[in-house]
Order: sequence, then structure tokens, then C-alpha cells
Amino acid sequence: MRLRINTALLTFMLVLGLTGTAFAQGRWATGTELPTPRSELAAVELDGRVYVLGGGIGSAQQANEVWDSATGAWQSRAPMPRGLNHLGATALNGRIYVFGGSDEAGRPTSAAFEYDPSADTWRTLPDLPSPRSSPGVAALGGRIYVVAGIAARNTPVVDVFDPATESWQASAPVQLARDHFALGAIDGRLYAAGGRIGNFARPVDTLEIYDPATDSWSFAAPMPLARSGIAGAVLGGRFYVFGGEDPSDTYADALVYDAASGTWSAETSMPTPRHGHGAVTLASSIHVLGGGTSPGGGSDAATHEILTP
Repeated sequence: MRLRINTALLTFMLVLGLTGTAFAQGRWATGTELPTPRSELAAVELDGRVYVLGGGIGSAQQANEVWDSATGAWQSRAPMPRGLNHLGATALNGRIYVFGGSDEAGRPTSAAFEYDPSADTWRTLPDLPSPRSSPGVAALGGRIYVVAGIAARNTPVVDVFDPATESWQASAPVQLARDHFALGAIDGRLYAAGGRIGNFARPVDTLEIYDPATDSWSFAAPMPLARSGIAGAVLGGRFYVFGGEDPSDTYADALVYDAASGTWSAETSMPTPRHGHGAVTLASSIHVLGGGTSPGGGSDAATHEILTP
């Protein structure tokens, strides 16, 4: 097995030790592998089940596979209406919503779909106002925010979908246009971490926070490491960010932002370095799913690893 030493992360951890700042020592376990290996996917938790959507190549880009925490088994459900990769998704009011992403030819789309798990059916929604790939998607205050991403170039645009009226409206744009970043909601605010500008040779360490009360984004403490192709999940008032890539390698880093203190710390690294994966919170653990094990495309994985902080 190849031993990889991430000198930037090692330096960060040494600094934490020298300053007396503690960092978490979570435990990783191996979950049941995905039926279909894939990367550049979307992952959503709803009612004790983990849904993995799209990504990969060919027919995998329509795949809708569900892991049931009660049985520990995967099941295939109704496929998405069209194949998508680099898509965004979230759950709200018992439904799953999918927005944006690229088609099989790599072209950004305005895709907008709603999935009803109880009926195992999909429904097409009004198009996303501006097509884009690799946006951040999260629910906040009963609405769904589709944040930034890339079309012909990076866009700072934020579109907000109201499921009650099935209508779109614009919100304040992010300050740094980027894609392949992680987005999460904590205590009524959105947190957008990392990402890249244009390609994976230009990752950023930026953290921006959105306050709906003022409809504005503000910069906060940057990530200790610039990373793109990352996955993120929220647990206990903290934003966990996993993995990433650059042209030379994929990474196993796990970083944690504490919203209360406004500080970053290091968590136990993933067993499997990867990018283009998904992460969801289920009870007191975080499930990290799929991804690519080498930079760029062509290394889709079925990996399912579970962190208990």
C-alpha cells in the first residue's frame, strides 16, 4: 500500500498541537458498497435512508440507489428522468430535489426534478433559471438554494426554489464564483467551503456564510487547505468537509468547521482518498459514498465509509 504524507495537513495538525488546540479523533467503519461504482454524484439522507443519485458513466447517470439503515442493504429505485453527473440534491418535506448537473456529453443543464420516495416516482419542475454544473444545493427556511457552479465559466448566481409555489427567485450572489465546493446549513445560515475556479489546478480555501436575514454572504475563516471536488455534511453544529483532488493526487483529508467558535480543526482522515463523492449525516454518523480514487475521471468507486466523530 502506498503511504501518502500530506505535508500541508501534517503542518496544520502540528500547529494545532503546539497551540494546545484539540482536534477530534473520530472512528471510521466500512459500510456496504454501492451497487454501482460512480463519482460526481449526489447523496441525500431522508427518513433513515441514504439516496445516491446520478454520477458515473452511461446508465449509472440515471441511477437512484437507496441504502436502508434498518437492513444495511441497497435497493435500486426508479431512475432519474435523465442522466446527470456533477448534480446537486437535497431533501425537504419528505421529497428529494435534484438541480443542475451536466449531461452525458458534459454540458451544464437546467435540470430540476422532484422525487417522491413513497410513490417511487419522479416529477419535472420548472427549469433552474441558469444552467450549471457542480452547484451547491441545500435547504434553508423551507426553500432550496442552488448556489454558484459552472456553465461556460464560473458563476456567482444563487437561485432559490420555493416548493410551495414551485417558483424561482434570485438571492444575493456569492462573493467568489466557484464550483466543486461543499455547501451545508447550520442554525439558519448557509456555509460554502472550498471549491475551484475553472479547473482542478486552481482550488480555493474560501469559506463564505450566507445570512438570509440580510440576504448577504460574508467571508469567514478560510479552510486550512485549499480543496475542490470535496463532499460536506453537517453534524452537531459543525461542518465536516472530506477529500478532494488536484492534478497530481486525490486526498483523504477530513476538516471540521465549528460554527460556534468560527474555527477549523482536523478530523481523522478517510480510509480511502477520493474526490467527486457524496456525504450525508445519519443519526450520529456521517456516510461518505462513492467518488473517484484518482484525479479527474475514470476511477469510479463503490466505496461506503462511515465516520462516527
